[in-house]
Amino acid sequence: MKLNNLNVPGELVPAVSAGRGELVRLVSPHPLSAAEHKAYLDLIGGLIEQWSESHRDAGAAKQEVRVLRKRLSEGAACMRKTLSALIATASAEDAELASLSAGENTA
Repeated sequence: MKLNNLNVPGELVPAVSAGRGELVRLVSPHPLSAAEHKAYLDLIGGLIEQWSESHRDAGAAKQEVRVLRKRLSEGAACMRKTLSALIATASAEDAELASLSAGENTA
């Protein structure tokens, strides 16, 4: 069986296929031939490389999330500022209209 371009020894296929590491314990220990030993070492090396890559990717993803959170926070602050300015403008216009309306009522 191949898993992400890694050769998986036949006795590990059930555990790998099911994604359940505990099934490896069901494999009976036995002396390995040189070819089997190499297959296991290649598999272990490949898994370590994939694990390292996934952690690098996870680190990059965390950094992207931090940047996005910062941008969202900055955008929210900008929106709050804009809304405050619009509310202030609307309040000033309302006061001016009220003043004009009061002036018309007295005239």
